[in-house]
Amino acid sequence: MRHFITVADHSIEELSHMIDFAMQLKKGKKKMSLKGKTLILLFFNPSLRTRTSFELAMMQLGGNVVTLNAGEDTWRLETEEGVVMDGAAAEHIKDAARVLGRYADAIGIRAFAEGKSWERDRRDPVIGSFVSHAGVSIINMESSLYHPNQVLADIMTMQERYGKDLRGVP
Repeated sequence: MRHFITVADHSIEELSHMIDFAMQLKKGKKKMSLKGKTLILLFFNPSLRTRTSFELAMMQLGGNVVTLNAGEDTWRLETEEGVVMDGAAAEHIKDAARVLGRYADAIGIRAFAEGKSWERDRRDPVIGSFVSHAGVSIINMESSLYHPNQVLADIMTMQERYGKDLRGVP
């Protein structure tokens, strides 16, 4: 099981392979490489491009996708350990992660920082809970700290404009 939380977790070779694969897809060379696979997308924050691109990618590669908006399509989820569940949140995130992990091959999470406490936000509690409890690969679709898919998209754009070797690019 491999997570995609930040580009720093992957080698240059792995990232280059991801970008090369994405370039091939962009050129219309689609494969049914995700046939029989299911991705759950869980959004704690609104999305237009991220949601659309992930849903279309799964469909175009032969996979299945289930999209949920936390707190709207699901119960509100508690992220703090040891909290008595008598407030607005009806379910603990670790329980939700375990359940969703049984249904999917991977889970994509989009959860921005709350902006109330840097101490809490820098722990990336939503992403961390899913990594710890889901039992499947987690894809960070943007969190308190990282936006790895945007990094890859930006590199693709630069390579399309300046060529594959970006050394010396301003």
